[in-house]
Amino acid sequence: FQSVWVEGGGLGRATIVEPGDENHVGCLRKVALGIHEKILSATRPTALSYSVVSGPFPVTTHLGEVSFDQQSPNNTIVRWKCTYTTWYGLDWVVGGIIRTTFTTMLNNYVRSFAKAK
Repeated sequence: FQSVWVEGGGLGRATIVEPGDENHVGCLRKVALGIHEKILSATRPTALSYSVVSGPFPVTTHLGEVSFDQQSPNNTIVRWKCTYTTWYGLDWVVGGIIRTTFTTMLNNYVRSFAKAK
């Protein structure tokens, strides 16, 4: 949570606008370009869902779902699914942004564990 949601996963530190509850549900963050994302649900430490709620991101709907399936003490499968509806004709743009963003954040997430060892 800290390395990706708060520290931005290598894409620049996010600003926490609203902290949310003890599981971070309701946490609202502001990321690059003034985009606001909100945690909708969280089951610590296995799952999280969030949505883009405002800002200049060309979508009308957005839902991100992240799950963590620990296979062993040193092996966790991370599944990051994103469903969205773009403004007309911008599917390829939004898809590229999301792929690049996920790749960067997941790579930085892995590096954060390597540093912790």
